[in-house]
Amino acid sequence: MPTREDMRSLGQEIIRSYEDRIAGIAQIKSDVAQTKSDTSAMLRRFERDHAAMSKRLRADLAKVRPALAKEETKRRSEARKFMGELARVVAEGKAATQAQLEELARIQAGARDEWHKLGATMQAKRAGKPPKAAAPRRAQEAAPPPPEEMGEE
Repeated sequence: MPTREDMRSLGQEIIRSYEDRIAGIAQIKSDVAQTKSDTSAMLRRFERDHAAMSKRLRADLAKVRPALAKEETKRRSEARKFMGELARVVAEGKAATQAQLEELARIQAGARDEWHKLGATMQAKRAGKPPKAAAPRRAQEAAPPPPEEMGEE
């Protein structure tokens, strides 16, 4: 069984432990307050430095902005010229292609007519009859097909 001295000693240890914990908590509070104070000062320095940097960057941008605007205007002008030239070249290419398709259709129509004449001549020769003069074709048949249909024939 514990004695009176043991109880007194235990009580004093409990009191010292409590006082040590209170002192530790006070130190922690002090450290946290100092850290929050240091952090606030650091944030103020960051804000100040950021504002100064922003001001310098704006000043630098203001110096080069006219040159940038001039270059952008020049770039857009060149782009418009290029697009105009490209449109002209494409239109010329389309016109040349259309002319070639029309020429091909004309050649094809002529070859077709000659082939039909050959067929009629050969048929007449096989039958032993003199060849007839080719009957004129209807205007609709003589016209070359539209370019879209040429690939299908």
